[in-house]
Amino acid sequence: MGLGKRDEENPVSEDEAEAEKQKLRPEASVEMEMKKLPLRVKDANYPEVIPGHSEPLLKVHHLKYLLLGFNCFITTLGLVMLCVAIWVRVDPEFWEYQSTLDVDNLKTVCVLFMVAAIIILIIGFLGCFGAVAEKRWLLILYILIFGLVFVIQLAALVLMWYAPYSSTIKVELEKQILTQIKERNTDDSSRYFVDFIQEHLECCGSISPRDYVPGDLTPNSCQRSDTGNIHEIGCATKMLSYIRKKAGIFGGIALPILLVQLLALFAAGCLIRSLKMESGYEM
Repeated sequence: MGLGKRDEENPVSEDEAEAEKQKLRPEASVEMEMKKLPLRVKDANYPEVIPGHSEPLLKVHHLKYLLLGFNCFITTLGLVMLCVAIWVRVDPEFWEYQSTLDVDNLKTVCVLFMVAAIIILIIGFLGCFGAVAEKRWLLILYILIFGLVFVIQLAALVLMWYAPYSSTIKVELEKQILTQIKERNTDDSSRYFVDFIQEHLECCGSISPRDYVPGDLTPNSCQRSDTGNIHEIGCATKMLSYIRKKAGIFGGIALPILLVQLLALFAAGCLIRSLKMESGYEM
């Protein structure tokens, strides 16, 4: 039987004849399939499409400006975080409390945030330059350093929120304030510290006014200025509330920074991928 021929009762259809031709010429089907593949178009008016990808890649310049915006925002927030950390560290009341009491966790948190804020400022400039220059190696370095700083900040944030609400720090505050109360009659610095916190925090004693031994006069700093009554709340409780308030300020600033940093890391990763694909598929 010849190609495209049958007996008179069963003639060959056009589709069957075309199929027979394609079987004899496999290279023709390959050419037709290749024509169906989308080509990458280097045109600013059209999205770039890579063979094998059904969706167009996000343009490099879109990611570049997105990362640039993130880093400008991060740099600004880092500057704010540095200012707040310095303010808390040099605040007269906070300095008076932490210089007399041995509260290492609070000192560590302040130092961690100041160091992290300075590094954030440096990384912000690094990210901006890497995005504008479109240097993959610089963006990879940016992700590595920024990722490490992100982990440090996250650890500091967890420590800052956990420390004021742990039972350990409250017991430690009560013990150290009580020690200062017992030494106030023999040590001028202890007397100044006790009077300072009782006057500014409006409290009396470590746990309560009963911390003063019988026969010992309750200091005037324990009294209300308007009525002369003794404050009933201990200074350990009031100081813990003060520390929690400062922790809330830190958290309110640090949490948005961490979220924006996470988005910046994701944008940097997408930009690296787009730059890699652009260099690998350029025509």
